[in-house]
Amino acid sequence: MIKDLNLVAEADGQLVGHILYVVSEITADGARLPSLTFGPFSISPDRQGRGYGQALLEHSLALAENSGAVLVAITGFPDYYSRFGFVKGKEVGVRYQADPEADYFLVKLFRPEVLEGRDWWFTDPPA
Repeated sequence: MIKDLNLVAEADGQLVGHILYVVSEITADGARLPSLTFGPFSISPDRQGRGYGQALLEHSLALAENSGAVLVAITGFPDYYSRFGFVKGKEVGVRYQADPEADYFLVKLFRPEVLEGRDWWFTDPPA
C-alpha cells in the first residue's frame, strides 16, 4: 500500500468511496520498471452515478503520475476506464502474465517513451 495513494471520498460527513494503490513492476529481458496498480476501487451504491468515482479516480491518477511509476496497470472494463486514458496493455506492448491476450488488462501510460522497443510483462504483486 502507498500511503499517499490510499484515498477516500467523503460527502456530507460520510465515507462514499475508496481507492487503494500498491507498487508493482513491469519486466522485459531482465529490465524492471516501477508501475502501480489499484484495487479495490469502490463507490457506495447509493452514490454511484454522481461523479464521486470519476473525481476520486482522476485525483488519484494525477497523484500516481507524480509517483515515479511509468504506468498504472489494472484489470477492468475497457469501456469504463478508457475515458480516463487507459488502453489495452497488449496494444502498447505490455502484457498480463496471467492472460497475455486479455482485453480486460489495461494500462495508463505516464512515460511511454521508456517502453519502446521491448515486450513488457506485468505480474500481479504479491498479496
